[in-house]
Amino acid sequence: MFDIVRRAAHIATAAVAIAVLAALTPAAPLPGLALAQDQVLRVGAVVSRTGGSAALGEGEAATLELLQRRYADGIGGGVKLDITVLDDGSSLDQTIALVKDLLGEGRVDAIICCTRSVGALAVVALTQSAGVPLISLAAAAPIAEPAESRRWVFTTVPTDRLILSGVVADMQARGITDVVFLGLADAFGESGLVELQLQLMSTTIHLDGAVRYEADAASYTAPALAALLSRPQAVLVWGIVDDSARMVRELRDRGYGGDIYVSHGVGNDRFIDLAGAAAEGVRLAVGPLLVLDDLAATAPTRDVTAAFLADYETAYPGTTPSTFAGHAYDAVQAIVSAARYVQDTGRLDLNHRVGTRGALRDALEAMGPFAGIGGVFDFTGTDHQGLDARAYVLAEIRGGTWRLAR
Repeated sequence: MFDIVRRAAHIATAAVAIAVLAALTPAAPLPGLALAQDQVLRVGAVVSRTGGSAALGEGEAATLELLQRRYADGIGGGVKLDITVLDDGSSLDQTIALVKDLLGEGRVDAIICCTRSVGALAVVALTQSAGVPLISLAAAAPIAEPAESRRWVFTTVPTDRLILSGVVADMQARGITDVVFLGLADAFGESGLVELQLQLMSTTIHLDGAVRYEADAASYTAPALAALLSRPQAVLVWGIVDDSARMVRELRDRGYGGDIYVSHGVGNDRFIDLAGAAAEGVRLAVGPLLVLDDLAATAPTRDVTAAFLADYETAYPGTTPSTFAGHAYDAVQAIVSAARYVQDTGRLDLNHRVGTRGALRDALEAMGPFAGIGGVFDFTGTDHQGLDARAYVLAEIRGGTWRLAR
């Protein structure tokens, strides 16, 4: 009987001890309520790593993964950066589906998307409705304009409007009086044609005609011949890497000896490889990354670009980043800069996603300029591109490489 009483007393004492210990031990955080030092800034990225736009998206994806590794240990202030990189396979339907998934999960603070203008235009309304900042990697002006009605949409790519201002100015300086537009039959081509027409209105350069083509057409002969009917002094090929290379070769094969300009959508060494000898003398307005060695020592993008090239070539030996890789780099830097700006004001709390998204959006407009690969960015409430003429150089292909134009 005594043993039974003593055993009961021990059990009661142990129960009291456990209760006291539980009361003195801090409760573990519930899922989703991480301590401040473990806060994670989550970015979802949708790019065309494979498929028809891979010449653009492959470098974007590689850069995003490089920066994921760089910032895995944090961006400062106890905040880590997580970038989820998704491949849409160059499919518009897949682009939309992946962005919907990211938004539906409710766990991202910002989205980087898309490789092509048609994709970016398709997801603008989705991100706006969800109140999630979207950093676009595509160039069509309507993606982020007007800023007043694109409150949640920013871009790190010089728009076709800005690029074409440089192209038209170069044409004028070289005495060109007539040009034919030869562009893709998609949203990028449409925006390029509209912006070219607007740029030419204040010049004496005549637009002889506009010819559109499908990127996957079996033959480019018909659109090339149509563009050459008026014997134009210059032809502007407004496409991306592979199709532009095919079209430039077609124009030269048809005997065209005039000036050929291309869009900034060809900013990849693959264009030169595919176009071969036909690329010689081709001119374009493009981001300064391609002609780093020709830039002045005082160029505002030179140092950051040199550092990026070194990091990229170390991470991916034997490769050289494209201008599209640079746009992805700038997109991440824009988000990181905005997060640090919010941190400095004491308003960054990643346990509250809705508040974080709004704070990042506001910070992008308020944080002031930063030098990136593609130029000096200074977003404002009326300008969600934030670039000026420092975002492009006039380049030409000489001796099989990119050089500053003469």
